[in-house]
Amino acid sequence: MPGDHRLRDWLRTGVPGLNVLARSSNCASSGTGISSSLLYQTLIQEPCRPLAQRPLALSQVCAKRWRSARACELKSQHAHSPHDAAFPAFIASHSDRTVNFLAHAYLAGNEPPLVVGGVAADWIKGWLPGALPADLARGVALHRAIDSHAETHPAFKASRQRIAPERRRYAGVLVDIFYDHLLARDWALLHPMPLRQFALNVYAMVAMRYDELPAGACYPLQLMAREDWLESYARIDGIAIVLQRMSRRTRRPNPLAGGEEDLLREASGFVADFRHWLADGIAYSRRWRTDNIAHSEMPMWGRSK
Repeated sequence: MPGDHRLRDWLRTGVPGLNVLARSSNCASSGTGISSSLLYQTLIQEPCRPLAQRPLALSQVCAKRWRSARACELKSQHAHSPHDAAFPAFIASHSDRTVNFLAHAYLAGNEPPLVVGGVAADWIKGWLPGALPADLARGVALHRAIDSHAETHPAFKASRQRIAPERRRYAGVLVDIFYDHLLARDWALLHPMPLRQFALNVYAMVAMRYDELPAGACYPLQLMAREDWLESYARIDGIAIVLQRMSRRTRRPNPLAGGEEDLLREASGFVADFRHWLADGIAYSRRWRTDNIAHSEMPMWGRSK
């Protein structure tokens, strides 16, 4: 499985920032907090193992976090197969779903609820806030606002036109993935935190809110962490794997597999488009967060596209 070596690293060395998250959620044990590796093991890895196979060490984890993980497990039992539930459905329409998870986490800034809502938004439908807590609904609303901004941005439109004609029907999905690849590839120039640590922190933030997310979001978000989707985008073979999986997700034969060839063919054009879009996207998301800072006082947000 992709990312196995990272799982070993997580369990051996711990995850930076998870102890802080644990203490902030009143999960401290004897005033020292749960170990990073145990929290990761409980929230990400253990819910996908049969109860009888779980180690006794899990009794050390605070009850609230364990209930969250168990609830996620029960929700996940209805998935037909790991990758059947993993990617947002875009079977009927191929332009109304985004899969640029890294970009949404990046544009969410330093607010954990915005990060969680932004990453989980593709599995959340309907009017907001709905059944979501207001802070997570605000993250989903930001995600939708960024999507709308991107769809009308000239650089994003230019990138769509760079997609080969036989794949043009899937242009929006492909550009999303290409932009996440370029963001991950140039991460060191764009963010002070190493990509690996950023990705681990995102997975931890999401895991802490599992029990507040819809059933359909639970398993794919666990899979995202276990297979380390966010960091895998930095490699061409990583996005090739994503596209192969997506090609199997649709009901009809499609040319998504091999779509990375379009990026390689017009690399300089995509890079120029991405940099133009990202600069405007950063400015747009900052304005949105400022204008919509008091989520508790906001009216109902709009419906997903």
